[in-house]
Formats: sequence, structure tokens, C-alpha cells
Amino acid sequence: MSFINNALEKKTGLDLNHDGIVGSEKNAEKQYGADLNGDGYIGGEGIQSKIERTTHVDLNNDGIIGRQHDTYPGGYGNRR
Repeated sequence: MSFINNALEKKTGLDLNHDGIVGSEKNAEKQYGADLNGDGYIGGEGIQSKIERTTHVDLNNDGIIGRQHDTYPGGYGNRR
């Protein structure tokens, strides 16, 4: 089943099972420049940002806890 799903995703360029991976390409969001799984981040949120959100501490002194979303709320794949 995953082979068929991967083949369909590669042909269409869509993340059909919403796992953030198109076909077997793990960096598909960065490659296509689109938020495929709807989490607001293109390529996912980094570990430092996740730690900042969990601890509520600005580790990199950028004035933001975590990081801003890469897409507009409700906008599928639209970059800021």
C-alpha cells in the first residue's frame, strides 16, 4: 500500500496521507516550498523552537518564543 501511495504522491506532488512527506522524499515541503501537512511551517519547526515553546524561554535572544509560522493562517503553502 505504501508503494502505491508513494508513487501517487510523486506523480501528483501532493501529500495524500498528510505525513509531511511527498513520496519518499523527506524534505518535500522545502523542495516544493509548500506547507503540506498544515502545521504552519515549511519543512517543520526546528528543535530549538520546540524547546523555546516548551520552556517559555527565548534561547536565541531574537525576541520570539519559538518562531513565527512560515505561512499565513488558513493559507495553504503561502509564504510570508
